[in-house]
Amino acid sequence: MKLLAVQRVALSVDFNLFHARDVWCDAGDDNESYQDAQGRVAGASTYQISVPASSYPPRTGLELRVWAGEPEPDDPVRAATRDGRDG
Repeated sequence: MKLLAVQRVALSVDFNLFHARDVWCDAGDDNESYQDAQGRVAGASTYQISVPASSYPPRTGLELRVWAGEPEPDDPVRAATRDGRDG
């Protein structure tokens, strides 16, 4: 499947949670994404993704990939190295 975009960002984790949100939308989330995230990898609403995360280390990174459809499974060897390169 075709990869449309990759975005890498540094982020801070506060209160064991971080959010990714559509900055162009001012609609409220009503805690929908937070409630969906309880006991799961992540939760989502129409405008926001909530992800439970450890607050240690307090700064970490995120790589977000947008695909044209469901992607192929990651190659475990490639996934173990940053960008698929050794070192």
